[in-house]
Amino acid sequence: MAIQPESDYSFESHLAEVLSRYVDTPNPRLKEIMEALTQHLLTFAHEVKLTRDEWLAGLDFLTKTGQKSDELRLEMMLLSDLLGLSALIDIIESADDLGDATDATLLGPFYVEDAPERSPGESIVVAEDNSERLRVRGRVTSTSGEPIEDATIEVWQNGQDGLYPIQDLDRFPIEHLRGTYRSGQDGEYEMLCVRPVDYPVPMDGPPGDMLRAVDREGMRAAHLHFLVKAQGHRPLVTEVFDTQSSRLNTDVVFGVRPSLIRTPELGADGLLETTFDVVLAPS
Repeated sequence: MAIQPESDYSFESHLAEVLSRYVDTPNPRLKEIMEALTQHLLTFAHEVKLTRDEWLAGLDFLTKTGQKSDELRLEMMLLSDLLGLSALIDIIESADDLGDATDATLLGPFYVEDAPERSPGESIVVAEDNSERLRVRGRVTSTSGEPIEDATIEVWQNGQDGLYPIQDLDRFPIEHLRGTYRSGQDGEYEMLCVRPVDYPVPMDGPPGDMLRAVDREGMRAAHLHFLVKAQGHRPLVTEVFDTQSSRLNTDVVFGVRPSLIRTPELGADGLLETTFDVVLAPS
């Protein structure tokens, strides 16, 4: 494209020139994504008449967010969650015809791979925590109703103080409040954890600054995280929410799904318990 005189250089001509640079992209899906991203990004800047100072502040914000991240603190993931992007990805994925599969929701920024193996009914509490204990039982089945044996069920959660162990490894061993269980022959599983509580997302980084700037509360609704995998089935990232939470309608990362809310009740042994059956879609 020939360089235009500055007086003729409109937004439309600039957008067209930038988009033209992707015409030879060999990967069609990448071409589609880059063209759409470029069009929306440049249109946004044009629409709000973004100033140079605002643009520089945005670049600084993203740079500092990345600098705050490490292998255990996923600040960019947190930012995606707070902007509703992570929840939207779940909604898009759920638009596939997955039958009666359990609703998916956020992985969150506190997932750590290789949670320790736990035997059926074993507690994930390995450090002092005065929270009320909660037993969770359920079955893992396929959308056809068949039980799935030997599915792996990873679970992780925060403690009574609102922190995940990886947020304070000086106080907690990394295996605290984390575990991997396996479903039995009939798809059944059982675990012992603590009753979840509402908790604040990290507010000491740029995403926290963003929440304060727009006067948003940084609280998550009480939940347990689940990652369930089984051969021949799509992995499922989901959460179990507690009806005692006061943030079910205001969860800061938009993660609550009505189908995932449970009301724990006292079991025969006086321990709180609830049932959470998991249905996996075929891969």
